[in-house]
Amino acid sequence: MDAMKSPPDMPVLLTSADSAFSMPCAVMLRSVADNLSWTPAVHAVVMDVGLTARDRRRIRSSVRWTPLSVEFLELSTEALAGLKVDGHVSKATYARLVALDMLKDRFAKCIYIDADFVVLRDIGELWEIDLKGFALAAVRDFLADCAGSTHGLIDPGYWGIQAQCPYFNSGLLIIDVLRWRAEQMSSRAIELIRKHPNKIRWWDQDALNILIQGQFLQIGLAWNIHPQAFTWPRVSDLALLPEDIHRCMEAPRAIHFAGPMKPWRNNEEIWGTNHFMRYLYRTAWRDRVPNAPWRKSKIGLGLWVRRLAQRIQVWRKVRGVE
Repeated sequence: MDAMKSPPDMPVLLTSADSAFSMPCAVMLRSVADNLSWTPAVHAVVMDVGLTARDRRRIRSSVRWTPLSVEFLELSTEALAGLKVDGHVSKATYARLVALDMLKDRFAKCIYIDADFVVLRDIGELWEIDLKGFALAAVRDFLADCAGSTHGLIDPGYWGIQAQCPYFNSGLLIIDVLRWRAEQMSSRAIELIRKHPNKIRWWDQDALNILIQGQFLQIGLAWNIHPQAFTWPRVSDLALLPEDIHRCMEAPRAIHFAGPMKPWRNNEEIWGTNHFMRYLYRTAWRDRVPNAPWRKSKIGLGLWVRRLAQRIQVWRKVRGVE
C-alpha cells in the first residue's frame, strides 16, 4: 500500500509486528476498529519487521469493512543490528524508534500501541489529549511506577535519576512526533542501548525513561493494564491503592498482555483473556489458535470416530446388514 497522509483530525496509530506477532497485531487492530464509537476513522501504520505476504493479507482482511485503514511500512532488521534482545522480545520491539524517523513530517502526532494489546475504548479519547508541551504521554508502569522500583531501572543513580522519578510503560504512548524528532529521541535511545547493554533491563522502555527523566504527561492507569500484575507473586510488588486496582479491573480501557505469558498460549491463567478471544474471533486467525474456546469445545477426533462407528452400526441394523 502506498504511503498515506491522514487528515489532521484523523488519529494515526503506529504499531509493529513480525510474523510471530502478526496474529495479536490483527487482534489489537480489530479491537481498535470495533470500539470507534464516535471517531469516524483511524489510519494504522504497521511497521513490518518480517511479515510475510500472507500475514499482511490476513491483517488487512481482519479489519476489512471497518473504519480503520492499514498501511505497512517495511523496516530492514539491519537498522536494528546490535540491539539487545532477550527471551520473548524480538527486534520488532525497537521498531517504533526507527519508525518515527522514517515517517518524517508525514504526521505531527501519533498513538503508539504494542501488538499485544486489546483496546476497549475509542482511541479518540487519547488523540484529543493535550500533550501540554511534553514529547509524550504514557501510563506509569503497574509494576514499576518509579525508576527505583524493584522492576524499574537497574541503577537509577548511574543516570543521575532519583529513585522516586516517575517511570512509564512504553507499550502505549501518545507522541508529539515533531518534538520527538527535534530532540533526536530515536537515535539517542538506540545509542544508549548499544553503549550500555548491561545497564538496560527493559529494552527501549528503559532507554526512553532515562532520556525523558520523568518529564512526560501521565494518563490514566486503565489505558495500560498488565494482567500479570494481578497474579502472585507480582501482585505483592504493586504500588497501587486497592481502589485503583479495582477501578482498572472493573472498567479497563486497554489491556496489555506484556511478558512471556500470552492469552493465545495459556489463556486459563491470564486475566482479560475473554476480551482477547472476543476480538480474535473477528479476525482471519479465528480458527488458527488451538486454545481458542470455540475450538476447544469442538469434538475431538477420537470421539468423532467413535460416534461415526456407532452410527454405522445403527445403519447396519436398520438395513439388516450382518
